[in-house]
Amino acid sequence: MRRKLVTSKKKKRSKSVDFETVKEQLEEVEEMVLQLVEVKSHWTRKIEVGPLQMDGKALLPEMEEIV
Repeated sequence: MRRKLVTSKKKKRSKSVDFETVKEQLEEVEEMVLQLVEVKSHWTRKIEVGPLQMDGKALLPEMEEIV
């Protein structure tokens, strides 16, 4: 019975450690996902503005005002 109690305590402790590790990893992933969403929305806005030449100037004169 004692052996069972000790084993049970060890299992609970290891589950607690696993939970904390997983929680930290989930928080890190959440932060990375939020950063990726920001980057995606930034580039989506840039693409919606219009095509640019390599020098950064708009291909169409009317797009100069937007850029």
